[in-house]
Amino acid sequence: FLVGKFAGLTLTIWLQTAIMGVAFALASLAAGAPLAAPHLAFLLLVAIELALVIAVAPFFSAFTTPMLAALLPAGTWVVGQLTRELRDIGAQSDSATLEWLTWLGHRVLPDLAGFDLAIEAAHLLPVSTSDVVLPLLYGVAYIAVVMICAVGAFERRDFR
Repeated sequence: FLVGKFAGLTLTIWLQTAIMGVAFALASLAAGAPLAAPHLAFLLLVAIELALVIAVAPFFSAFTTPMLAALLPAGTWVVGQLTRELRDIGAQSDSATLEWLTWLGHRVLPDLAGFDLAIEAAHLLPVSTSDVVLPLLYGVAYIAVVMICAVGAFERRDFR
């Protein structure tokens, strides 16, 4: 059930992303702006980032109320954009406990900043294979772990 929900939501958002990518390409070509590999890499990583955030929705829906299940993925996206800053704040702290907690938060929460190739795409900067493959693998692994946890929580849920 949850895997199907995730697949349906992901395919829907990927279709919307593909339509926006085609619209961007057509607008760029009409304006005479160049298109290059960084644009494709950007779209690919956006698609994986969106899938990761979508995977969080069924996870929360397995054990919270529908309202929280709708709000928590948005909060996850916001926090996921800031996990590196969270880690850096902890590293500058004099408190070993705070440093450890922020390090743990950085490891447990999704690091969505790694998916951001907007500057490279906007300025046609070179993008290495590792700039695409490592976030891609991270995203797929994070999605797998979240979905396994979601299915586990869903199986233990009492529907009475």
